[in-house]
Amino acid sequence: MPMTQKHRSSIYRTLSPLLGEEEAEALLSEFPTREVDELVTRGHLRAELAELRVEMHDRFRQQTAWFAGATFAGLGFAATIASLI
Repeated sequence: MPMTQKHRSSIYRTLSPLLGEEEAEALLSEFPTREVDELVTRGHLRAELAELRVEMHDRFRQQTAWFAGATFAGLGFAATIASLI
């Protein structure tokens, strides 16, 4: 969850005397200010990759089945044409 500006200001005021202004700013820059800036967790990334793998596996299976069917149909068509010649 992103920090509010109020929290960021409070943390900055507390850390600036201890760490220095640049270091406090650098530390706060590691925390998202908006939800779209939120860092991806390893668990979330793993879950997304697992979904992608399942989808890719299904698509490759469909592609292989289509390709095998088209190949056998083509061979059958070629055999029919060859028998007519």
